[in-house]
Amino acid sequence: MTDNDNDNPGGREIKRTLRPLLEEGTPESVKTTLLGLPLRRLVSPLIGLFCDRKEEIKWRAVTSLGMVTDALAGENLEEARVVMRRLMWTLNDESGGIGWGAPEAMGEITAVNRLLADEYHRILCSYVSEEGNFLEHEILQRGALWGLCRLAEADPEKVRPALADVRGHLRSADPVKQGLALLFAARTGDEAARPQAEELVGSSHPFTLYTGWDLATTTVGDEARKLLSAT
Repeated sequence: MTDNDNDNPGGREIKRTLRPLLEEGTPESVKTTLLGLPLRRLVSPLIGLFCDRKEEIKWRAVTSLGMVTDALAGENLEEARVVMRRLMWTLNDESGGIGWGAPEAMGEITAVNRLLADEYHRILCSYVSEEGNFLEHEILQRGALWGLCRLAEADPEKVRPALADVRGHLRSADPVKQGLALLFAARTGDEAARPQAEELVGSSHPFTLYTGWDLATTTVGDEARKLLSAT
């Protein structure tokens, strides 16, 4: 099988239909549609949508790639590993790219597929570690934090190696990273984050949080209060 659009007249049509599908569909309708299409042909156009001008489309593409990769793993686990390696490659300096959306997608995929989580959770954790594969770019750091939050939602034990590294972002000047670090601490039950969370309760800094299909506005203080009530 090849990914070349010229080998399949429907390949270009898939690219044209994906964006409106994500814009107008529900998670259920999108999943039904995607899983009825050639799965491998969906990977590249979905990754391309990580750079969409509309933030909601970017995030829904992340969720959709999780759906597609999970289905691929059910057919052939090696095909799903290829997707993970491709995402990892985009975060490698040698790739010449930046890797927008890649850590978020890795978090989503590992959250929905236990086998891939078993294999790749340590790599995802390494993206926030100064001793690992730390991502220098601020936006990629946010992406790695969101990815870890997503995996923590599904399997908190898998992200325990990142507890201390993520906790360090509670002192970040970036409210998005602070908020995601608070969410991570709440999902992992990180008691050591409580003192810093108490200091952030009064923060009114807003940030946008993707919640599975839609975007919601919250504040650092709101996330701190949620953490303190959860731990």
